[in-house]
Amino acid sequence: AFLAALTAHSVLTTWLVLSPVRLVALAAPGFLPLRLTFSDPASEVPADLVLFHVLLPLALEHGRAGETVARACQRGVVLVCKVAGLHAWLVETERLTGHAEDRANHHQHQHQHHRADTGAGAPGGVPVTGTRASDGAAAGTGPARPCAMAGALALVRAVCVGLGVCAGGVAFAALLLAAPLALGRALLAASRAPLQSDLYACAVGCYALWVCAYTLTALRSASRQRALGGLVRAAAAQACALGEVVLLAALWLGLVPLLVGVLFELAVMSPLRTPLGSSPVLLLPQDWAIGLLYVKVAFRLLLLPAMQGHPWRALVLEALEAGLPRHHRRVLSRDVLVPLLWTLARLLAVPYALISCVLPRLPLTARSHALSRRYAWHLALGAALATRLLPALQWALRSVHNSIRDDKYLIGRRLNNHAKHEGDTSASYAPPSSSSAQG
Repeated sequence: AFLAALTAHSVLTTWLVLSPVRLVALAAPGFLPLRLTFSDPASEVPADLVLFHVLLPLALEHGRAGETVARACQRGVVLVCKVAGLHAWLVETERLTGHAEDRANHHQHQHQHHRADTGAGAPGGVPVTGTRASDGAAAGTGPARPCAMAGALALVRAVCVGLGVCAGGVAFAALLLAAPLALGRALLAASRAPLQSDLYACAVGCYALWVCAYTLTALRSASRQRALGGLVRAAAAQACALGEVVLLAALWLGLVPLLVGVLFELAVMSPLRTPLGSSPVLLLPQDWAIGLLYVKVAFRLLLLPAMQGHPWRALVLEALEAGLPRHHRRVLSRDVLVPLLWTLARLLAVPYALISCVLPRLPLTARSHALSRRYAWHLALGAALATRLLPALQWALRSVHNSIRDDKYLIGRRLNNHAKHEGDTSASYAPPSSSSAQG
């Protein structure tokens, strides 16, 4: 078993990895080797976070790459079999989906009718005519030779199909390696992005090809159902939807993590590495990467069952399950994105406005000014946290007060009822007096 597995994996590696790489190297000598090293960690490490924490999870969850590759392989095999004349030997799609029994019964029924129609006068239902019998007797072994030739021709065709499938697999793997990489390199060079690794180029090229394929598929389906005017309107609607999705992605993956990272830098990192009298230096790529991690952790925590009562949880779950149609995009923007951006902008802008406009007008010492500049964002975060916690604390104290009041009332009623019950019992069972005893 080990030798068989080793042989199979060696053949697959040679077929789908080594041969496509050799083909790409022969077709484009300057295309290889790949550049997989970091040249600018300040810009490529955040891109690494986007690739492994955003793009790959989205592609694995919603891209359906396995179905696309399987469909492409199926169409390639069908095309090769049609060229070789072996299309009738393929297993039909309906048999794979569970209709094999119905189709087999249908073919058997048709075959029985055909035998009944053609062989009604022959014993056993075998049609024998005089011309065919005389031809077979005259030829002797004539009917066996065409069968042998047909079997040899079928074998040659099967070998041709196998060779065509192998060659097509090598060409498809080479195209799958070269096309996204070349397109990604061209797009990154055109945008002048400081990303030199081919890992990011391949990711950008794959997403660009996916967008093109999705657009062409949508236009094809719309062209079958609508006229030219409807097709133009459908293309405009798809373009608007794509622009809206790109804008939301830029806000969710760009602006929100950047604001979170800058706030973390000013509140946590700046007091640790910046002297008291110096101004903090913000590294925006690093702040954005830290903010992206915090946003991802926050959304994972939001999806926990313990956050069942949070108002954002239901909206995020609906968006994850149903995708991003127009309704969900507007609801997420109105109820989640806008309040979040407003809160982050207020936490950053209010302390900066106080430091820049109010503090210089106050008669404070230099050390007081420096301390105010350093801890202004801490005070803003404390105030925001207090505004969130005070209503919850007030509700908790009110609940405790009401619970104590209700318990005190119930205990008082029990004591009162117990005292009345004891009084009634002592009155009904009173001991006889001394006068009655003497009498």
